[in-house]
Amino acid sequence: MTILWKRQQAREKGALFLTTMVCTLLMTLVAGFMHHTASQDVFMVNRLKRAIQAEYLAEAGLAHTLGILQADFSGKNNPLNFPLTTLGPGTYDAAITETNGRVMISSTGAVQGVQRTVKAEVKGPTESALSYILSGGGKIELKLSAYATAAIVGNVYANDEIELKAKAAGSSIVLQNLGNAYAGDDIEVDGNITMGSVNPNWSVIGFPVFDYGFYQSVATANGYTYNGDQTFTSANPIPFAPTGGVIFVNGSMTITASQATTACLIATGNIDITQGTVTISQYNDYPALMSQNGNITIRSVGAVNQGKLAATGLIYAGGNFSMSGNHDWVEITGAIVARGKLEESGTHDTLILNYQAPNPPGLLSSGATPMTILSYNT
Repeated sequence: MTILWKRQQAREKGALFLTTMVCTLLMTLVAGFMHHTASQDVFMVNRLKRAIQAEYLAEAGLAHTLGILQADFSGKNNPLNFPLTTLGPGTYDAAITETNGRVMISSTGAVQGVQRTVKAEVKGPTESALSYILSGGGKIELKLSAYATAAIVGNVYANDEIELKAKAAGSSIVLQNLGNAYAGDDIEVDGNITMGSVNPNWSVIGFPVFDYGFYQSVATANGYTYNGDQTFTSANPIPFAPTGGVIFVNGSMTITASQATTACLIATGNIDITQGTVTISQYNDYPALMSQNGNITIRSVGAVNQGKLAATGLIYAGGNFSMSGNHDWVEITGAIVARGKLEESGTHDTLILNYQAPNPPGLLSSGATPMTILSYNT
């Protein structure tokens, strides 16, 4: 009996020890698992914190870069404007790439090995055609023949290409005060030419938008609206000083013989000036001569019946502006803007241009636009 009791007691002690060991092992495993889980949680929380900080740094780099481009878009071409920058717990690094005319900004924030990148595509600001003495939506071609001259004070711009040629005897092109040439395409310079810088592959400019209804209403209110094509001759001259300062032709306008007016002349179609000198004095801040949809042509017939235009104010052509024939003479204080091309190619032509910034009434938009963000990706 005593032996059996001792054996029973030994078995119970063994079972208790085994149970204790199992419980200890389980507690150790649970404690290890809880420690590992807690450590993982701390790691994930810290990593999430660094990721958020890196995101904010990337955003800061993008904002800084956009600010630089907003102030001076040409700054995109200088990598020194975008150095690796330390800020708070980490850094940001911005870069700009251009592909097929698209401008992409990439900014990467980094905090202790964790990186986040944000990107944006931007479109550069559009400068107004009104900022130039000569501006064309197409080409500018000044290809001077013998004894033709062009004296220009101001900068010239074409959305297409520019050709400046003065190789014939006695011909010359001078962009005074070292005026510059800008073009959306190529620029070709050849011959007796004095100028400043040549800037091909430039950004596209914007063209002004006018409220022609404003001008027509002024002309109609004062009895100076003409419906249909109109020819002004020595027998039927341009009104010299029309009330309200606007003469509006619903059609094309032809001016022959020497005439003078203080007015804004507008035609919805073509405007031809031939066989005489037309002098236009500016009325208030109004344009001098405007073709809404057509061409403006200065046309000489031989050396005697010359086409001459002397004007103060804006000359605007919805189509082309051209000096056609020989012995043409154009002298403008203001600006010449054509949505098409501008060309001079005659013999004994004279082109004298002095820039004066236009600020006409009835201007819905100058064509200038700020830099815009086209897309944004995180």
